[in-house]
Amino acid sequence: MKKIIALITLLFLGFEIMVKTVTIYAKDKEELPEDRVQSYIELHESIGNDIKLTPEQKRILENMPEQEQKYLEEGLSKPVEPDKELNSKAGFINPDADFYVVSYGIIEGYQLTDNEPEKVSEENTEIVKGQINPAVLRAELSNRYLVFSEEGPPHGEEGRIIAIDFKNGEIKYNQTSDYAYTSSGSSTDYYFTDPENGIAVFDTNLEEVSRYTFNDRIIGSDFSVDNDDNIYFLGVDIDGGDVTYPTYLYTLSFKDKKLKLENKEFLYDYQYPEISYYFEDSIVKDNQLYFVSPGYRIRSTKERAALGSILHYDMNTGQKELIDLPEIAAYNIFI
Repeated sequence: MKKIIALITLLFLGFEIMVKTVTIYAKDKEELPEDRVQSYIELHESIGNDIKLTPEQKRILENMPEQEQKYLEEGLSKPVEPDKELNSKAGFINPDADFYVVSYGIIEGYQLTDNEPEKVSEENTEIVKGQINPAVLRAELSNRYLVFSEEGPPHGEEGRIIAIDFKNGEIKYNQTSDYAYTSSGSSTDYYFTDPENGIAVFDTNLEEVSRYTFNDRIIGSDFSVDNDDNIYFLGVDIDGGDVTYPTYLYTLSFKDKKLKLENKEFLYDYQYPEISYYFEDSIVKDNQLYFVSPGYRIRSTKERAALGSILHYDMNTGQKELIDLPEIAAYNIFI
């Protein structure tokens, strides 16, 4: 399922991809006429057929070169029906698509030809009723599912978790109060959310398999998952009494489908007590954690100051190092 790699980047961007007209090739790589529709019309007019194509017929002709012989034989005298053998029984799946663009009410499939994207499918379907939080990351599970949370009231209409299956072409829903509020994470086969005062885990069927509830109110900012069973969760303890709201690192294990809190620690105790760094995105690899910090808070005034730093946490030795960046206010880090 290599075709869904580009999904996470393209989800809900809210703009169209403008592409140039490209030459279309059949399966045997023989070049077809650049203006296929016009060539069909001219061919049948030459033998006395009156050809009047609907926009849908034109679209099918332009995007389904494998049906060329079928259209010639039928003379296009009746509405063109998609070839069931060439189109998946699933609504939005197209075997020619190399990647998909997903928005609130449409799923588009694109094929890359000479590094140029060409739209080969378009399916209008309601995916989200209200809205999603663009700051909450989407997840790709089992190299097959695109999973994300839809916000409930007051910002949205219906709190639920949504999974788009790019193998069977299904869209699954789970209406639950445990959707992701401010952050989410994923392992190979599980989706992690930060509902009110806790962490919840869902599988690829959107069934909730485990939940951990904190004793205090926590606002999460990011997840990192290592080896599918170690979860590192960044959160702010809003009941902790510190008006600068420092970031804590919560380490949880996930074994036998059960979450367990293993450790809670102050993420970074800076040498100057008058300021407190805050952290956003994180990554983990080989027991090494990296956290990006867009700045710090001044304790006396509660003001935020923009800065750029990465905190490196060696989980093997317990050492932490703050690395300055030339850029300020960095929020994302990628591996």
